Amino acid sequence: GLIRAKTGSLSGVNTLAGTVVDADGRLLAFAVMTRTTAPADTARAAMDRIAARLASCGCH
Repeated sequence: GLIRAKTGSLSGVNTLAGTVVDADGRLLAFAVMTRTTAPADTARAAMDRIAARLASCGCH
């Protein structure tokens, strides 16, 4: 799938929002927000995995 997304961050808050084309060719919109004391790169990696999972999904 194809993912187009924008990140955002504040102290302790990270976001990722955008669109993804899933494995069935459908365009999906998504938004993810974390509030954590974990390092920002850890939170971003988790959000990237969520977006990648949406891209590989044939979400019926």
